[in-house]
Amino acid sequence: MVKKSSVPLYRQIFSDLRNQIESGFAFQDGKLPSEHELQTKYQVSRITVREAVKLLENLGYVRKSKNLSSIF
Repeated sequence: MVKKSSVPLYRQIFSDLRNQIESGFAFQDGKLPSEHELQTKYQVSRITVREAVKLLENLGYVRKSKNLSSIF
């Protein structure tokens, strides 16, 4: 869950997902949850979720393919 902080929400979500990936947390079938599932989990907008996933992708943690993000 994200909290009020000076850190932008997308960065908080990015950090949480990155930590889960780095710690070996198993996402179903090696894929991140859907944008909708992440929106619900973190109680944020789709834009915020997309920014977090985009940052994960830019840093090489995930690869997007046909609206799904796979973990490397």
